[in-house]
Amino acid sequence: MGKNAEGTLKERLSALQAEQRRAERRRRVVMISASVVVAAGVAAAGTAFVLADRAGRSLDEVQAINVSSRVHTDKAVSYPQAPPVGGDHAPEWQNCGI
Repeated sequence: MGKNAEGTLKERLSALQAEQRRAERRRRVVMISASVVVAAGVAAAGTAFVLADRAGRSLDEVQAINVSSRVHTDKAVSYPQAPPVGGDHAPEWQNCGI
């Protein structure tokens, strides 16, 4: 091969490498853009779910509970509401497994 042919090969190789770098940059931009779109979609779906779950509820549903007794007891306690609010209770902390 002559010098001219060798120069042409180097130029072609350089051009191919430059095209590969451009293609890699395009792929990276597409992947990042797609990730952002998916993340935004998940966030929007989560927000819609939370807002839809709260729709139709109001503070009118909140009840005031008047608790007359708040003492420690070792006896079984039956609460008139769920979740239990106030009233007689065990003297130990609840073990939640944490």
